[in-house]
Amino acid sequence: MPGGPDSVAAALARTLGEAPHLLDDPDAVRGRVRAHRFDITRSGRLACLETAVCLGADALDSRQMGLLAAPVGEAQVARLGARALVATAGEALTAAELGLVHSLPDGVRGLVPGPFYDGREAATALVGELIRRRRATGSWYGDRVADDRVALGVLDGTPAVGLLLLRLLDPATAPIATLR
Repeated sequence: MPGGPDSVAAALARTLGEAPHLLDDPDAVRGRVRAHRFDITRSGRLACLETAVCLGADALDSRQMGLLAAPVGEAQVARLGARALVATAGEALTAAELGLVHSLPDGVRGLVPGPFYDGREAATALVGELIRRRRATGSWYGDRVADDRVALGVLDGTPAVGLLLLRLLDPATAPIATLR
């Protein structure tokens, strides 16, 4: 979950989106949220995503939108552990619901046909990699010592895999990461 200044920005964005009358100066708060620079960590990406969900992608500075682009380069995906792979695919689906389109950097071999891709294409490619790894290791989390039956985290455990697969099949399924 987001922490520090990123969580404050996400909370302000949610307040702006759902109850702006609670703020003395909503326009000033909107400007501060837009000016905020989210951290490049997972929690920063979640806060950035929450802000985009609450206020729309245009409420963010265009440089911040890069945080919401799922890594689809072959080398990038190969470096992701199973937990990061599940979390990133879930974030990509939520970004797709916002209508965001990303571009594959020149010279990067990607898991998507590119040069442009949306979060749904990225999530499908990432889930394909997750399934390939499961077939190879017999586990959703082959890079962990613990058995899948004890990986119960709703954001990055076995239930997260189930929710991710359900969201791919049924776009109406709510994402748990943005608590909607």
